[in-house]
Amino acid sequence: MKNLLFLFTTLLIVWTSQAQNDSVNYKHSLGLSAGISTGAGFSYRYWPKKIGFQVTGIPVFSSYHFFSSSGVSLLAKIRDFNQIRLFGYLGTNMDYRRYNFGVYGEQPDYRTYTFNSALGVGFRFNFLKYFDLNLQTGYGVRYNTFVKLYHTYLSGEVSVYYHF
Repeated sequence: MKNLLFLFTTLLIVWTSQAQNDSVNYKHSLGLSAGISTGAGFSYRYWPKKIGFQVTGIPVFSSYHFFSSSGVSLLAKIRDFNQIRLFGYLGTNMDYRRYNFGVYGEQPDYRTYTFNSALGVGFRFNFLKYFDLNLQTGYGVRYNTFVKLYHTYLSGEVSVYYHF
């Protein structure tokens, strides 16, 4: 599957490596993102020139559970092709979870923070004139406060944006 994705991406770059198009030169984007190191939820991007940033987050809660994902990423353009941008990114995300389980009038409280950071590359594919599909992969490190454990991982991110 990874080889197929790599082949598909390479073919897209080769086929579309023509003159630069204005469809990759917009500044603002709003969308949905799901990533280990960039965060999950609603996302905003500001990318005026070569360097940009992305902010992503969402709260999810119920009577017994609260979850939030908050991510910030730094983006750096590597090369623009027709309808495609190759870029590098550095992403940091904090996931917070809190559970409240009431047993016989007591309120046991369980809380955990997970910090994820990754460095990698991504492709931004422009489609339907005002939309982007972003695929990113990188290498990162994760720390969980509940188990007090560090480990490294391969990061994956996907997002869809409306740009203006």
